[in-house]
Amino acid sequence: MSTEWAKTFREKRLPTDLTEQLQLELRPFGVSHFYYTCFFSGEMIAGIASRKRSNDFSFESISSRTMERMHYIASPDPGFLRYLARYFHSYGDSDDWMKRPYQNEVVVVKQGRNRRIESATSELKINSTAFYDTRKNVQQVAGSYSLHSSMQTDAFENELNSQEGRIQTILERYHLAFMEAYPLELNPWMNLGIISGAAQKTLQLLAEGLPLEEVATSLFISKRGVDYHLEQLKVIMEAENRSHLIAKACAYGLIDFTPIRFRPGPTGQDPA
Repeated sequence: MSTEWAKTFREKRLPTDLTEQLQLELRPFGVSHFYYTCFFSGEMIAGIASRKRSNDFSFESISSRTMERMHYIASPDPGFLRYLARYFHSYGDSDDWMKRPYQNEVVVVKQGRNRRIESATSELKINSTAFYDTRKNVQQVAGSYSLHSSMQTDAFENELNSQEGRIQTILERYHLAFMEAYPLELNPWMNLGIISGAAQKTLQLLAEGLPLEEVATSLFISKRGVDYHLEQLKVIMEAENRSHLIAKACAYGLIDFTPIRFRPGPTGQDPA
């Protein structure tokens, strides 16, 4: 599969040593492959004032073509990655996985929900799939997992149910670790394309204390361009003013605190 969309999907996979570690921890439960990405938590969606924006943020409203362009972490098996690429590109919207509500418990579904999915998964010897959405949310972000197994549905479900507490603990722990490793790439504000890279950079530079003129220079845009980004962000993030906007951006994990420091005072010395 050498099509451009398949290549783009492969490039969205985030490399991390944690992938192999999680794979090893899941193997005793019959899990052969996994896929992970992030969405807004149910509490976040419920708190959005605009109903239209709420629908835009909802997992149940996101198309498979959108997921095709999202960053993710997954088992490195090339065959599994080809399956995921084809799934999201060709028939994800017709499958129940793409239309399910948030699930804070491990839920097993029978593999082969339609003929094309069954054909694609038979090569990987995948017979069952389970889904789990994390309870431990970071900046109103929930991790979403699909766990795939060669076990038959009933056997896989019994195994996961008997060990549900342990599996949830493992998945919650790796959700926190994945978010720490890739806080912006996995953040759904960025990953779903709700906020552009230029808009996030505008927020970052303002949080670092740069005046608008310096922000504009850094981004190679006009001051009017900076104002445009900020006004759009206020609408998207439902902020009352720019101070409120920066506060929300910090709360939602859109600001990298590493480069932020006190700006020099009038004497050129950092304040004590």
